[in-house]
Amino acid sequence: MLHSMTGFSTETISISNLTITCNLKSLNHKYADFEIQIPITDLDLELELLSIAKKSITRGKLSINIEIVKGNIVKDFELDTELLKKVNLLFKKTRKILGDDFKNIPITNLFQFKEIIRPVYRNNKQLRSGILKLFTKTLLKLLISRRSEGNELESDFKMRLKLITSLLKVIKSRRRKHVDRMSRIFNEKLKQYGADLMDPVKGIIKFELSVISEKCDITEELVRCKYHISNFLRSINSKTQASGKKLDFITQELLREINTISSKSSDFEIRNSVISIKDELEKIRQQVRNIE
Repeated sequence: MLHSMTGFSTETISISNLTITCNLKSLNHKYADFEIQIPITDLDLELELLSIAKKSITRGKLSINIEIVKGNIVKDFELDTELLKKVNLLFKKTRKILGDDFKNIPITNLFQFKEIIRPVYRNNKQLRSGILKLFTKTLLKLLISRRSEGNELESDFKMRLKLITSLLKVIKSRRRKHVDRMSRIFNEKLKQYGADLMDPVKGIIKFELSVISEKCDITEELVRCKYHISNFLRSINSKTQASGKKLDFITQELLREINTISSKSSDFEIRNSVISIKDELEKIRQQVRNIE
């Protein structure tokens, strides 16, 4: 089961005469990263929203934007008299230091301290509960979107792995021909240039040539390729969520085996098949990076 890291969802809710919208956007990221924009800081919702999001999202950058598109949630304003007294005392000390220059400072600067006059929101409990429900509903919609894209990627992976498997069969069919061809070439060279060599030297050369021929054998690489493909398919077919990092690692291992096959083979058909496989693996790697 695959989940994509990219997705977008939006939902709107009405509370009394307020209309509140929640927009969620997720992008690729190596780790889980969360960004929250919410206009009502008085509700202390950030930690609770993060807690809900972290239960569902393990990788990717999630942007959370909650905004009031209609209505006003401010019921009244209240004055923090204790804070005002402290600020006033600070201004008096400033007056003693600046003297006449202090007159040039406008009194409105006093109210730049945002905590002196605070907005009083209407029915905080109802508003808080409504926003949490809105976020949960929007997050569920986002997860469905990511799962849907994951299904598309899963189908794409299976199609490409099927093609790679068929190309590996072509390579396997050419494997023995390739080894026999290399052995024949070596023996022909030995006959051509080894007529004047002593028999013990010929024996050593034949032994070395047989070792070289064995090194051209790609049986082990083909077996490991088959294992990596099976491992990849097991991961995406599992009922539990597959890890994008694990799939990326498997793809890298598969690519390493293909590169080894390429370095061992001079057969034209094998080389062509290798090029096609590497092209498909590169496409898989690009898509794997989008898996959570």
